[in-house]
Amino acid sequence: MKKTVKLLGLVLSVFLIAVLIINITKEGDAKDTDNAPTLLTEPTPTPQSKPFCVDDCTISDTGLAIIKFFEGFSPFTYIDAAGHPTIGFGHLIRPGETFNEPLTGVAADELLRKDVQSAERDVNRSVKVPFLIHQFDAIVSFTFNLGGGALAKSTLLKRINAGRHEDVPAQLDRWVYAGGKKLRGLVLRRTAEGVLYSGGGFSE
Repeated sequence: MKKTVKLLGLVLSVFLIAVLIINITKEGDAKDTDNAPTLLTEPTPTPQSKPFCVDDCTISDTGLAIIKFFEGFSPFTYIDAAGHPTIGFGHLIRPGETFNEPLTGVAADELLRKDVQSAERDVNRSVKVPFLIHQFDAIVSFTFNLGGGALAKSTLLKRINAGRHEDVPAQLDRWVYAGGKKLRGLVLRRTAEGVLYSGGGFSE
């Protein structure tokens, strides 16, 4: 068990390092190290952000990146682990909904942001206590993956609203089944979300 947790922690660390490298690359060859991305134990407030938010939280670039990482991308329709037709970054195709395939990266990004808005609304509506942004990111990732209904009826939400944040990782770890089977991909995702919720954030 300890080896598994250590391995999952390593997976998240590699993911965060990859995000860090991507952001550094986007900055080009700028030499101003004050603007370089840094890993933090807590998000650092900026003039555009608050350390806590309630009812009006917005997912950060880290939140979007972790969703992309675990959802993966497909420009074509496929059937996901739960048997649902899916495209792009985990977009569940609704009855009557069609897309031009292959779906381009730009169109996929726009579709993801629209989908994430729904998860953001669900989390903002359900959570009644102040959130740090990295906590919000983790729960939006969970909600994007499983839906607002799963969050609303969960013991996970009750623990969050009771301020029992230390219980959140264990509650997340319960949600690792699809079609009656325990999936390694969901185990990794829930662990990553738990670490993100408990361990800190990422600041550009």
